[in-house]
Parts: sequence; C-alpha cells; structure tokens
Amino acid sequence: MFQSILIPVDGTSGSEHAIPYALGLAQALDPEIIVYRVITTPVAPSSAGEEQQAAKYVTKIAEEFRAGGVVAKTMVHRGDPPVEIGKAAVDWNVVAIVMATRSRRRVEN
Repeated sequence: MFQSILIPVDGTSGSEHAIPYALGLAQALDPEIIVYRVITTPVAPSSAGEEQQAAKYVTKIAEEFRAGGVVAKTMVHRGDPPVEIGKAAVDWNVVAIVMATRSRRRVEN
C-alpha cells in the first residue's frame, strides 16, 4: 500500500482541484499526506511574510485532510517547483504525487 502521497499546491484554486482526488485516494489506502508548497521568489528581507502566508495556506489544506480522517503534514520550500517536487518525492520516499494541471489542451483519443 501507499506510504505517503505528495500534494503540491501553489496558492491558486486551480491547484486545489486535486484535493478531492487525493482525499479519496488517502481514505481508501490510508497513507500519510504531505501538503507541499514551493515558493518561487528569491529570498529577500521582505520574504518572511511570504513564507508565513504559505505555511498558513498549507496548514488550512492539511486540515481538510485531517477532517476527512487522514494523517497530513505540511512542508514549504523555496525554489523551482518541478525540481523541488521531484526532490521531495525522492527525499521523503513518496510513492504518489497528486496534482492538478494548468493545461487547457484537449486530450485526444
């Protein structure tokens, strides 16, 4: 069975479309959920507020999972999202990543 599922979110409602799918998967398979936010802006003196805001955001989403009976933790890092998500998947022994896409292209049969 799954040990942990990574849910990358970016602060947009579009990224949150994956949450119900991840919740259903987590309720069926009983893994730990990691709600993950990658901040893309460089570190600056004014960036502390951005990190606090990101931490509050992922905590709010983690609470949705906890309310559904799922163990959830949160992580916030700074960097390039594709790189950081890939590193997180390897470093944290993640066996699944559930995320939304921004692609508006239609899937052809």
